[in-house]
Amino acid sequence: MRTTRNAFAEICLLARLFTLAITTLLLFTNTVLAQFNIHISQTVATPPRYQPIDQKGFGLAGLNIKTIVAWDCLPTGGGIDTVENTSINSGDAFVCGIDLPSGARITAFSLEACDSDPAGEVAGLVASCPSPDNTQPCTPDVDALLPADVVSTGVTQTPGCGFYDFNLPTPITIENSANTYFAAFLDDNPTPTTNFRAMRIHWQRQISPAPVSATFNDVPTTHPFFRSVEAMAASGITGGCGAGNYCPDDPLTRGQMAAFLARALGLHFSN
Repeated sequence: MRTTRNAFAEICLLARLFTLAITTLLLFTNTVLAQFNIHISQTVATPPRYQPIDQKGFGLAGLNIKTIVAWDCLPTGGGIDTVENTSINSGDAFVCGIDLPSGARITAFSLEACDSDPAGEVAGLVASCPSPDNTQPCTPDVDALLPADVVSTGVTQTPGCGFYDFNLPTPITIENSANTYFAAFLDDNPTPTTNFRAMRIHWQRQISPAPVSATFNDVPTTHPFFRSVEAMAASGITGGCGAGNYCPDDPLTRGQMAAFLARALGLHFSN
């Protein structure tokens, strides 16, 4: 054991001496090369390009991200001018449908774009429009947009390529039976110096709002699990335990668990 510990100590000492020697060599090399205006820079770990915006709360599932690529969009005017590396440049506005399940909660979106033009910008927004009444304005009103409604690379700024995040002041809850939802891009300069590639929609599943009255006798509106039980009943996942009750304190069998999961996940249809 003593021999092993001594050998380990010698290895550690040699490692420290080796590290010191490398450090001294780098310092000497930089000193010499500096005379010729040449510098060796150390590699520094950079943060990831994209930091998802995560917002959690009671009754909300984890963050989901739906990516809408440029090819999912249609031009509203003249069309596409150039296509490079799956990015689109047009000097035009593009709209793309957002396909999310009813009840999904959109909290933010992220524009992926490039802008090296001091006189141009790329902008993006997410909007909902009442259906089928075309006389009602969308939210936000695309005909009267304010700076607070959109994310932009900036008209005079040249930030280059990156992700531009936007937290919605009021999250959007998808209601497909009453509204239509879309994302829009504006690339106002038909040159390769501005283009957009995608938009990432940040959304979460959420439990439906609690009803005014209770479905089951033993789960009143004051019950701590009232909202969750009502959501399961409204979804057809449970019909209770009989006699108008849910039996919230009864144990769950493996058979009942299978019934809950099969109904909740829509199992099983073969392809």
